[in-house]
Amino acid sequence: MKPKDLILEVLDQFGVNISYFTAWKAKGQALVDKYSLAVMGLLHQRRELACEMADNELIPAVRDVIERLEKKHTSPFYHVNAFRATYGGYIFPFDNEEDWGKVKPEDVVQPPPLERHPGRPKKQRG
Repeated sequence: MKPKDLILEVLDQFGVNISYFTAWKAKGQALVDKYSLAVMGLLHQRRELACEMADNELIPAVRDVIERLEKKHTSPFYHVNAFRATYGGYIFPFDNEEDWGKVKPEDVVQPPPLERHPGRPKKQRG
């Protein structure tokens, strides 16, 4: 149905003038309502399915879904064991903090020496 036809039909049935935009938007709104109803139906079906499952069945089913998603979307290279195997021979852990040397008040960390280059300094762009 075209918007012009809808304008005439609303005028005939209800005696109300509506704008062309309102008539044009009505078709889109009907599709949105139909989609929303379908989504709500799916959510209701899912809720009924979850209610039918016993409590001891629900948790393992969720765990299975999570494990499948993890296997599908994560690479074994990002696991901690792969990281340890990669850097195991090169990076060593720190000692305990208690075994570190104590800092004395006379131990002052100085900044690096300032080096001035000849000529005009370059413009700092930012």
